[in-house]
Amino acid sequence: MTLPAPDLARIVRTVLDPTRDPVTLRPEVMEIVALFEAATEGQFVNQGGIAAGESLTPGGLALSPVNAAMCASHYVRTVVFLRGLYTAVQDARGEHPSRPARVFYAGCGPYATLAVPLMAVVPPEDAVFTLLDLHAASVESARRIVCSLGFEASVQAYQTGDILDVRFAEGERPDIIVTEVLQRALDREPQVAVTRHLLAQAPEARLVPAEIHVDLSAEVSAPDDVPRLGSAFVLSREAVASWDPAEADLLVGGFVTLSEPLPPEARLVLSTRIQTYGEHWIHPYQSSLTQPKAIPLRAPLATGSRLAFAYALGAAPGMVVRRLPPLRGLARLRQRFSDWVRPA
Repeated sequence: MTLPAPDLARIVRTVLDPTRDPVTLRPEVMEIVALFEAATEGQFVNQGGIAAGESLTPGGLALSPVNAAMCASHYVRTVVFLRGLYTAVQDARGEHPSRPARVFYAGCGPYATLAVPLMAVVPPEDAVFTLLDLHAASVESARRIVCSLGFEASVQAYQTGDILDVRFAEGERPDIIVTEVLQRALDREPQVAVTRHLLAQAPEARLVPAEIHVDLSAEVSAPDDVPRLGSAFVLSREAVASWDPAEADLLVGGFVTLSEPLPPEARLVLSTRIQTYGEHWIHPYQSSLTQPKAIPLRAPLATGSRLAFAYALGAAPGMVVRRLPPLRGLARLRQRFSDWVRPA
């Protein structure tokens, strides 16, 4: 299936329509995915073995091109990210009306899912994109899609390489950084490391996603019955600015004290909320990115129990948690890294 650009523009405007609930827009997103599949002759359609071609980087796992392509079909995620990026572009244009907004898309995958659809409704006079991915096959695929739709003027550059090796040229810092290299509870993939690295070079850039909140919650009986108990970790501009830039191992997160007893059937989980930008949020259970992640604590927690959370950096990044004895200082938290427990 091949859609001419005017048809793509019509579909994208429907996707961006704020009066439409994202959960109703699966048909429109699947039309966009079908366009990408046609433009790449089905090269990245899953035929089994989606892990083949994935890469382990110093900052975390880079999904295989096939696996990355599959993410486009997660329609609520795609809709809310597109809306967030579109809003960020409008804001950046308002700040710099004399030139196009510069968008740096880190980890674009083979479809450049969060950029190509917007090229149909945002002219190059308003925004230009740099598309980067670790995998050369993904970059070439994105180039092929862009060219097949006649959007060449919207792309400033194509780059292949590890995001953590990126160095922005003087005068070419992006106005917007968009990157979606994350899994639920910020596990395995390098979203934290990438955001930290790129913001250090472009501290004024708008982020998409703007904030990612990992919360301690109690899953009781139904998907809408997940009381939030406290904040475990936040990834945002403000959070990055508060971290020690020399810290390479462990970023201290939140501390949660249980203020009341939990129901016997409750299980502690990490739940994720994502603000792509502005008013656009992905809430728990709306996407694979926001499914809960169980915390394997071996004994029940009584009222007054205290938990400390942190984020472990490196090639296998993710949240860690430990129980705290009554009122210990931060310095004690780092003495025994083996006491931290990874969510399942």
